[in-house]
Formats: sequence, C-alpha cells, structure tokens
Amino acid sequence: NTSISHTILELICIFIALSIFFVIWHNFERNSPGDNILGIGFFIVAVFDMVHTYFYPSLRLHPEGFVDLSTRYWLIGRFTEGLILILALTRIFKKSINKWLGLFIAAAITIITIGAFYYLKDTFPVLFTEKDGLTVYKIVTEYIIIALFIVSLILLRNSLNLKDIFTYRYIFISLLIAIPTGLCFTLFDKITSFYCVLGHVLKIVYYYYLFRGIYVSAIEYPYTKLEEKKSNMSEILSASPIGILTFDGKLRINFANRKALEILGVCEDSILGMALNDAVKKFHCAGNAYAGCEIKGILEPVFNYTVTVKRDSGITAKLAVDVFGLEKGGYVCLFDEIKKKQEMENLQLQTQTILNSIENTVALVDKSDNIIMCNKAFENAFGTNCRDYLDLHRDISNDIPQAAGLKSKYNDKRKDKETFELSYMTPEGSKKELIVQKTPVYNVDGEIIGHMEIGTDVTDIKIRHRKLQQQEKLALLGQMSASIVHETKNYLASIKGCCQLINLKAKDEGIRKYVSKIENITDDINTVVIDFLDMSKPRMPAFEEVSLNELVKSMRFMLQGTLFSRTVDIQMEITPKEKPVLCDKAQIKQVILNLTRNAFEAMEETEYPRLEIKTLLSNDSNIMMIIISDNGKGISEEVMGKIGTPFFTTKENGTGLGLSVCYRIIKDHRGNIDIKSKKGMGTTFIISLPCRVKARSVSA
Repeated sequence: NTSISHTILELICIFIALSIFFVIWHNFERNSPGDNILGIGFFIVAVFDMVHTYFYPSLRLHPEGFVDLSTRYWLIGRFTEGLILILALTRIFKKSINKWLGLFIAAAITIITIGAFYYLKDTFPVLFTEKDGLTVYKIVTEYIIIALFIVSLILLRNSLNLKDIFTYRYIFISLLIAIPTGLCFTLFDKITSFYCVLGHVLKIVYYYYLFRGIYVSAIEYPYTKLEEKKSNMSEILSASPIGILTFDGKLRINFANRKALEILGVCEDSILGMALNDAVKKFHCAGNAYAGCEIKGILEPVFNYTVTVKRDSGITAKLAVDVFGLEKGGYVCLFDEIKKKQEMENLQLQTQTILNSIENTVALVDKSDNIIMCNKAFENAFGTNCRDYLDLHRDISNDIPQAAGLKSKYNDKRKDKETFELSYMTPEGSKKELIVQKTPVYNVDGEIIGHMEIGTDVTDIKIRHRKLQQQEKLALLGQMSASIVHETKNYLASIKGCCQLINLKAKDEGIRKYVSKIENITDDINTVVIDFLDMSKPRMPAFEEVSLNELVKSMRFMLQGTLFSRTVDIQMEITPKEKPVLCDKAQIKQVILNLTRNAFEAMEETEYPRLEIKTLLSNDSNIMMIIISDNGKGISEEVMGKIGTPFFTTKENGTGLGLSVCYRIIKDHRGNIDIKSKKGMGTTFIISLPCRVKARSVSA
C-alpha cells in the first residue's frame, strides 16, 4: 500500500512537472528567457522524480545495501527546483537559446547526474536507513533547499505589483507551500510516517500552483493581452471619422466600424460575414470602384476609386474608396462620402483664396516654426513654393536664409502680440523691408499652438522717408551755403585778381609759377563753391533745341587742353543718325566735363589711358545717348549702389557733390544716367536724353 500510494503521488507530481515543460515548450519562441529556463528545468526535475520513484525502498528495486538511492535522486530533484526558480526570477538570461539545444543540454545533464549517483554511489554519504530513518546529511540538504525557496520568495516580492500580477501571485503561493513541504521531509523517521505523506500531498499542491502560474504566464496572459489589444484596436477603428471595412482571405467582411455602418445604413450583424459579391449586390454598387474591388489580384494599394451605393432607405451616396492588401491575407477598405470630402476641400480652397487676395504676406506656423499655411504674397516675397514645406513638414528657415530672421525673432519673443521690422533680400537681389506682426493662435484650452505672421511691405515708404530726410538735409545745406557761397566767391575773385596783377608785374619766372598754382587752386575752390551753390539753389534749365553731336564735337579742344588729359588718348565717335534734343547746353556740358574729369582721375594709374565719347540714337529713335567710357580702375558693386548720393565720395579730397549735381541735372531733363563697371576693367557712363518730339498737324 505504501509503494502504491507513493507511486501515485509522485506520478501526479511528474505529470504536473511535464505539463509545465510542455506548456513552455509549445510557446518557447514567444516566452521570456526566464520562463524557458523554468520549463527546461522542470523537465530535468520530472526525470529525477521518475528515477526516485523507480528506486523507492518499498519497491525493492534499488541495489543491495543502497536503500537511500531513491532519496539521493529525490534531493537532487528538489535542489534543481530551487536553483531553477532562482535563475528564472533573477532574469540573468537576457536571450533565449534554441529550444532543441536547450533540451539537449538538459538531457545530457540529467543522464550524467543519474549515472554519477548510480555508479559512484559508494562515494556519497548515507541519507536514509530503514532502521534509523533520516540522517543529518539529508536534513541539512533539505534546509539548504528550503533556503533556496526563501531566496526565491524574496526575489519575487518586488514583482508582485507588475502588470502580470496574477502570474507572480500563483508562483508566490507555490513557494509559500514549498517551504512547509520541505519542513515535512525533515521530520519523518519512516517512509510510512504522516509527515512523509503530508509532504508529498503538499508537493502536489505546490506543483499545481506553480503550473497555474506558468500556464497563466505562457497561455492565458498572452491571449488576454491579445484580446485587450484587439478590443483597443476595434475601439480606435470604430472612432475613425472614415468608414473602414476589412475582408478575410475569402473576401468576407469580418469588421466594420461605426462610420462604415452609418454610411451604408446597416447594422453590424447584417453585414459581418457577408461576401464581397453579395455586398455589391446589396448596395447596388456602381462606378469604377467595383472594377477595383476585384481585389483578388491586387498587389498594390488602390486609391481614389469612386463608387455609388444605394442604402436600404433608397438614398444613394457617392463614395471615395481606397483598398489595401494585408500581409497575412485579407484586405482593408477605407471610404468616405465624396460630398463631405469636397466640402472640406472647398472650405480649404476658400480659405486659401482669401489669403491669396491679401497683399500682405501671411503665414500660419506651428510651435516648431513649421509652415502650415501661407499666401501667394509670402511665396513671392521669399521666392519659394510653400507647398514643398507643407508636404514635408520642413522648417522653411533651414532652406531660405531670408526667413531665418522670422524664426529668430519668434524664438526670442513667445509672448503676446509682437510687432517688429525685418529686412531681407529677394531672389532678384533687391532689398525689401517688412513690418511683421506676430499674433499667437490658441486652442480651446488657451494654449499657444502656433502663430499668425502678417508682414506689410514698407520698402517704398522707407525709400520716401529717406528721400524726405535727404531733402531736409539739402534744404538745411541750402540755408547754410546760401549765406556763405556769395562771400566766398567775392574772396576768390579778389584772390584771382591779385594773382593776375602779380602775374603782369612780376618778371621772375619762379614767382609766376607759384602765382599760376595759386590761380589753379582758386579755380578748384571756385568749382567746389559752384557745386555747393548748385546743390543749395539749383536753377531751372533753359531748354533749347540742341544737336548733341555738335555739342560733343565742340568740347574736343576743351577736353584735350585740360591738365588731366595731357597723357590720355581721347577718341570720339559721332553717330551719323541723330535727332535734336531739348536741353540746357551749359548744364549738359557741365555734366560731360564732370564725368570726363572723374574718368581722367580714375585712369591716373593706367599705363595706356584711353577715353571714348560716343553719341548714339536708340533703336526706338526716341532717345539720344552720350556714352563716356574709360579703362581705369573701375567701380566695385558695393560703391556702385551709392553713386550719386550727396556727400558720398571715394576720393581723398572729394566732396561727393559733382555726380550728385550730374544726376540732378539729367533728371531735370527727364533723362537718366546708367553705369556699367567692373573692378579693374574700367567704367562706362550712359547719359540718355529724350529726343524732341515735333507736334503733328491734325487735319479735320
């Protein structure tokens, strides 16, 4: 009776241990490394328990004189349990090994251990005798095993609050039972003792709770989580604002969200399981989408198919349909009413049209300064297509340096409404100035979600303002110079008269030389004074009909006799075609003299200085041009933009008034001066004057 009872109890434990192994083995690839270690470990335990049951003393199958051989296999099995539990709970194994390799290693360890205990049985201490019962070695070993269970409890304590709480609770209960189980096996003196039987019963309970924990962890818990994910995904899809239908591999509907049921006007039970062809017949599908719905052959997604469906109520609706194939088989069909889609597109189009009608630059940006929407004025101002940035969600300031100023301003000031100025260069190279108004955009919770940026082009206003400032400066200069110039001219006249008198009386050539220098200096000063006078009190030109060809030819000897031109090769090219112009001859001569004088000075360091003066009639025969070219040092681009500005000069002793007077004179003649120059390659001034238009007689 004892052997039968023991065998039944042990077989139950072996069955549970093997069940633990097979449950984990079945889900080996999906389990955690700790669970896999536990499963392989209990395979070893089950084999040790089989050998223990076979050599149980009451069955008399053990070798003569080794009644404790069964106890040895019992203890090694119990020790394996404790060790495996610690290894599983400490999670020292981060990766799972191949399950067949793991099984091979476990089988090898088991066979070697069984063989060692059997063939080296004389080398191990006696653990049990039929006369005295348990020995000290057996009791000490049981306490060591109990200590392993206690360590496992301590390791498990911190895991009770984890997400898979039920798994750890079952294992925790099994360990609580394993401790008194071990104590029972330290108290009996005979194999028929009550404590021995109680220990085996508690072992079955301990194994059961351990199996429950493993089963929940490997079987129930993954499926529970899978159901939760499926439920969450179903809720997400049901909340989608577009209709969603999914088909299995046999083209039967296996899911429909709330929006799909609403659009089709059906309930869920009436559509689930319906074949595609039956659905087409039920809803009277028509349009090019049905051709696309022959989806057995679809390899790529199908977009923007149109289909007309008829609901049970008789109402028809046009749908925009997209179809996607699934990797595991089946298809997803997304659809929405075209009418609502068009309404949204029309609303967006209307908004964009309103923005494009605004002359100011308008841009809507998010919190990261990425453009969400902008108008045509913004695109024209910064020379870009904002759609490139809308589609890619890229920061425009990374690619357009002109827009970087916007971003830096917003990064500095993220508060309420702000207004500031911004200067930038257009793609054409002109400078623009904006006054930008930044207004925050709030969500329903009062949080800033972006900014509206409205820029007003104030370039023309700034130019007019600078001109007004310049006019005020010139007016002030006129007031100052008007009172000075006349007195200065009187002094200069006196100096020049004295010089002429000395020149007549003096016979010493040295004195006459110095007197001549004084006269030249006086003439230079007089020129500056006259320029000041012209700036302060410009006189109106006295227009008369003039031939520019004759005017230019009359200046040849004047230019060749100039001190500056003695080493310059002066060439004149007079056009055979010309038309008269209305101009002030004296003022035009003043302009030509001023420009040629600048040319002579620019060629001072040129080895072979050459000056060309041409006259030319434009192709449209309404403009006469005087072209003055030199091969001097040229003008840089930076200086080119400032030429003609009063008081701006690059000369060491210049006043910056000569060219300013030239520009004003030509402007008064309704003409203009153009400059072409490159540093080190000479300069060309082009004076353009309108030709005289003769009045036409009109006959009745």
